[in-house]
Amino acid sequence: MIRNIPYFRTVDSHILYEIVYMLKPKIYEAGSIIVGAGDEVNDVYLLRSGSICVEVPIPIEMPS
Repeated sequence: MIRNIPYFRTVDSHILYEIVYMLKPKIYEAGSIIVGAGDEVNDVYLLRSGSICVEVPIPIEMPS
């Protein structure tokens, strides 16, 4: 699976094995918020199945 991600295609197999070893599967229910706006994130998320929606708020400037 991870070799299908372009970034990982050229990574040395030994390094890739170490990365895969550290992966921890998580299951999220439909509609779950995985990361909220302003949250500090120190993880990488790889989607095995399903779909996600990324919403980024766009600040609207009010005329003065």
